[in-house]
Amino acid sequence: MRALSTTRLLLIPFLLAGCGSSDDSSSSANGTGGDSSAPYGHGSDGKLLDPPGSGGAAGAANGNAGTSNGTAGAGAISDGFSPESPLGGFFRYGVNGGFPNPKWTDPDLAQLESERGCNSQRISLPEAHLERWGYQIELPDLAKSKLLGLTGQVGFLTTPIRAHSTAPASAADWELVNYLPKNLYEPILLDNGKINPDNFWANYVYEAVKTYQGTIKVWEIWNEPDWVSDWRVTGDWKTRAPTAQDLPRFNGSLYDYVRMLRVSKVAAQLADPKAKIATGGLGYSSFLGAVLRYTDNPVDGSVTSKFPFKGGAYVDVLSFHHYPVYTQGNSDDAVDGYLNHVDEFSLELTQAKANIDGWENTETGAPHAAIGKFPGGTEYARNYLLKVMVSAQARGIDGADWFVLSDAETPANTDDPYKVMGLYLPVGKLATTAEAQTTETGIAYATLGKLLGKARFDAAATTALKLPKSVRGAAFVTASGKPALVLWARIEGAAETASASLPNTKAWTRHGWDWSKTTKTTTVAAGTALTLDATPSIFITP
Repeated sequence: MRALSTTRLLLIPFLLAGCGSSDDSSSSANGTGGDSSAPYGHGSDGKLLDPPGSGGAAGAANGNAGTSNGTAGAGAISDGFSPESPLGGFFRYGVNGGFPNPKWTDPDLAQLESERGCNSQRISLPEAHLERWGYQIELPDLAKSKLLGLTGQVGFLTTPIRAHSTAPASAADWELVNYLPKNLYEPILLDNGKINPDNFWANYVYEAVKTYQGTIKVWEIWNEPDWVSDWRVTGDWKTRAPTAQDLPRFNGSLYDYVRMLRVSKVAAQLADPKAKIATGGLGYSSFLGAVLRYTDNPVDGSVTSKFPFKGGAYVDVLSFHHYPVYTQGNSDDAVDGYLNHVDEFSLELTQAKANIDGWENTETGAPHAAIGKFPGGTEYARNYLLKVMVSAQARGIDGADWFVLSDAETPANTDDPYKVMGLYLPVGKLATTAEAQTTETGIAYATLGKLLGKARFDAAATTALKLPKSVRGAAFVTASGKPALVLWARIEGAAETASASLPNTKAWTRHGWDWSKTTKTTTVAAGTALTLDATPSIFITP
C-alpha cells in the first residue's frame, strides 16, 4: 500500500467479498453492428434507449447536446446532489460484510448488521458465483435481510467465469476478478431486440438485474477499476486515458471501461427500466474525468457514428470509495479529507456539465487501533463514523457503506489498518453469532442508526443554527417527525479532545455515542448552554 495525497484514498488491494453473497469466485470486433447512424446503433444497442436527456430527439453526434454526457438543455448543470436521495428516499446506513465466519450464513451476517443499526447492504453478485449456484441463489437471503430492515441495497457486478474472461490461462481462479470480460464489443442486442448471448457481460448483467430488480436498483459496474499500486501512475490522467497497463485490477483500458458501462446500461434497462448504473467505487477523480471525456471507441476514445457518446451518457450514479488513513490528523481532519474528495469528483462533473441521479459512497472506514503511522484508535474510529455519516448526508450523498462488518485480525497481529475497521472484533473462529463482540465503532453505528435511521436532513434548520467555527454538525427530522441535531466540537490538533458550547433555546434529550448500549440520556433544558466535545452527541426533542 502506498500513501496518497490527503484528499485522495487508498483503495483496498483485494476484492471485497460484500455481504448477501457467498462469493466463492476465488475458487472482439471493434464495430457494434446495425444502423450506426442512430445514436446507440440499431441492431446493436437497438431502440432501447433514447439519447440521454434528448426527449427522443437524435441528439448531437458528438454526444454534446448541451452536456458532455449527452444530456440536453443549456443551464441544466447539476452535480447530482439533492437534499434527499432519488433512489431510496432515505440515507443508507450501509455495510460491507467482509471477513465473516465461513460457517455462518448470509442471514446470520444480516442479523449482526441490523443490530449495528444498518438499514442497507452492499451486495456482491459476481458472475462466477451466479453461474455456479444459479442466478436466484441470493433471493431467499435477501428476503430475510428485508425482514430485518435492510433495504435499498446496492449491488456490484464483477468476476467473469473463466470461459468469459480475458485472463491468461495461467491465472488462478481468484485472479479472475482482475480481468475484464471477453466480447465486450460484440453487439449488445440481436436484431429482434433480445440480449446477444455472445456478449457475455451483457447477458450476465441482464440476467442479474432481471433476477434482483425487486431488491436492487443501483448497480456498480466492477469494483475499483481505477485501483493502482502506485498513485503516481495517475499523474497525467487529466490529459490522457488510463491504459490497461495502468489498471491492474481491471486489465483493460479506459475505453474498455466506458464500453462496459455502455453495455451495462443497455442490458440493465432492458431487464429493469428503473435500474441505475453506477461507477465501480472510484478512487480518483481524474479517472472519472476521463470517463466523461472519452467514448467507448477502442482506438482512441473519439466520437464516431458507432461510438457517439462519452462515458457520462451511461452513468446514473457516481459510486466512490474513500479511506482517511492517509489523511494525517484527527477525525475532523479525516472528514475534511472526505469532503475535499467529494468536491474533486463534483468539480469533474461540473466542468463536464454532466448530470447524474445520485451519489453512493460504497466503502469508507477507519481503524479502531493505531497501526504504524496510520491515524487510528477507538475514539478516532467511532468519531469518524459518526461525523462522516452525518456530513455525507448533509452534503447530499445518498448512502455510505462502512468497511467492514468484522475485523480480520487483532491489532497485535497485523500491520494492515484495513483489518481493524470492524463493527465487531474478529468472528472467524466463533461458534455462534451470539459470541460476537462489538467494537466501540459498532456501538456508535447502532446509536446513529437506531436514533436517526431514515431521518431527513433539514438544510434550513442547519443554517438557522448559525454554528460557530468551533462547532460542527447538522439538523435532521427523524422518521417520526421530531427535530434532531448532531453536534460536536471541532478538534484542533492531533488529539481527540475539544470543547465548545452552544446556546440553546429549547429542551432536548441528549444521547451519547454509546446510547445503543447504555440507553442513558440527559435532559437539556431550554436556555441551557450545551457543552460539547470531540465526540458527536445526538439531540432529539422530547
